[in-house]
Amino acid sequence: MIAITDVAQFGVAHTVAALERLCMAAAPASVCVQLRWDAPAAELFALGCRLRDVCTASEQRLAVNERLDVALALKLGAAHLKSTSVAATTARQLWAQRGQTVWLTRAWHPADDALPIGADALVVSPVGAERKGRGALGVTGLRAAVAQAAPAAVYALGGVDEGNVAPLVGAGARGVAAIGACYRDPVALLAELGILRGN
Repeated sequence: MIAITDVAQFGVAHTVAALERLCMAAAPASVCVQLRWDAPAAELFALGCRLRDVCTASEQRLAVNERLDVALALKLGAAHLKSTSVAATTARQLWAQRGQTVWLTRAWHPADDALPIGADALVVSPVGAERKGRGALGVTGLRAAVAQAAPAAVYALGGVDEGNVAPLVGAGARGVAAIGACYRDPVALLAELGILRGN
């Protein structure tokens, strides 16, 4: 699962508390928290430090959306690229210069964008509900995107909740990417994904 922050809507304190609750409820190494926030680098770094502590304590992964400088400063092994960002090879070189590797995800809107190459996983949207003026792909569109993206893993984003996880995974998605669902009680969603800690 990819858990995407929405600090603008929920604030820093609520974001940290919600992500801590989610990460501790999830099986180890089953969640990647994606820090997405349009804030000055210092504020982004400070929140990144707090979320890195949450992820370390719960054995989850933290990535930063788009701000590769902040991801590198936090010494993370994961980052997320927008569909309009630098090439995956360029991002990987930044980590290679430090003798490290990076797990890269990239946003992909199949209706608008060519298939991106070089990422480890693609966050395909919108799938379950309209998002940012784009119509939902639905299960059929997701299935086509999964086939086109292979061998890269696909995570479904847009209108994801515990009620539609099964058909999305059944269409071949490796998992889901969620925003609002991360701020609610995560137990039902994690249970549907089969990644509840202790199960």
